[in-house]
Amino acid sequence: MPCEVSAENFSRELFDNKEFVDRGLVVRCEGNSRTGAIDMFGIGIDFSDTPSKAGGPPPTPWQHTEDILGEMGFSADDIKNLYQIGAAVRPE
Repeated sequence: MPCEVSAENFSRELFDNKEFVDRGLVVRCEGNSRTGAIDMFGIGIDFSDTPSKAGGPPPTPWQHTEDILGEMGFSADDIKNLYQIGAAVRPE
């Protein structure tokens, strides 16, 4: 039967755990002007043949609007028009 001694402050000290940082289980990402640096979970499982890399910080609202609309087949003029009529929002 598995057994573990629970640490009362574990969740508060999680991102300061040197072993977790060294192993990439928690990472610090440079955010943006709104969030600044952000601590987040890194790589939980690592495969030798397919190395992983922790993602970046969460996107800001509408950060990828143009990319997504472009992938959906909208031309640059279509996207410009969507912004002009208020159907799409530009990132802040």
